[in-house]
Amino acid sequence: AEVLAASGRRGGLPLSWRATTESPRATPDGTTATRIIQLMAENRDKPFFIAVGFHKPHQPWVGPASFFGQHPVDKILLPQTPPGDTDDIPAPAFQITKDDAAHTDRQKKQAIAAYHAMVTMTDSYVGELLDALKLLELDDSTIVVFTSDHGFHLNEHGGLWRKSTQFEETTRVPLIVRLPDGRNAGQVATGFVELVDLFPTLIDLARLPNPAHALEGISFKPLLEEPGRDWKSAAFSEYKREGYHGRTLREKRYRYTEWTPLPGENGETMRELYDIEEDPFEYNNLAA
Repeated sequence: AEVLAASGRRGGLPLSWRATTESPRATPDGTTATRIIQLMAENRDKPFFIAVGFHKPHQPWVGPASFFGQHPVDKILLPQTPPGDTDDIPAPAFQITKDDAAHTDRQKKQAIAAYHAMVTMTDSYVGELLDALKLLELDDSTIVVFTSDHGFHLNEHGGLWRKSTQFEETTRVPLIVRLPDGRNAGQVATGFVELVDLFPTLIDLARLPNPAHALEGISFKPLLEEPGRDWKSAAFSEYKREGYHGRTLREKRYRYTEWTPLPGENGETMRELYDIEEDPFEYNNLAA
């Protein structure tokens, strides 16, 4: 609270970025990659599950200058927001902080470039792990899943940053699955998958017994075998902020969100409805 008081923030880091002279291997995530390769080598002769947690592209965006150099600031385009975009968005659904709004267009481009640099850095570490998997002759017996906990705003909707909304930019996450036999490599599955599906899917792929307790998710192994098949009709996510509980349902054509007051809070339920087909950037709230 003491650190954030200077910027008038109650939580969340102010946007911050810096290119350093450190080597990629010396960063915290570089150390993680090295350690994971060591763990794979130590466990290569028996079954293993390893969860690799890379910190970036989480704030602050600090890393070797070599990654920043791959994303020139002058080539960054700021998201275009049509006039009046935020007029029909319920107050709990978005919040532009004063310190974010105070950045110049140049600084916003620097921030976006820095985010891209951190994604590139993480990509390089993932590459190191896959190279090691092959070198250790584990690539034909190991399932690899790449995903994230949330998306991230980069100045959309007139100045949104970070994760605490129910828009597509923050609720959608990357999900890449590499099967040992290379089945359907490079194919894109269009069916809805949720993070609660990861555990049952890994159990299914590894031919392990289901736990005794019920699982919320379902295995998407059939989707990996037939990427074009019909699958879930919708995906769900939620977020609590500013005295409201936001719940969103995303199906093929529409996203519908309700913001209901938290217990003990006064207020009315507010709604959002976007036609993703006609309005992929969710500019026009049709809820009314």
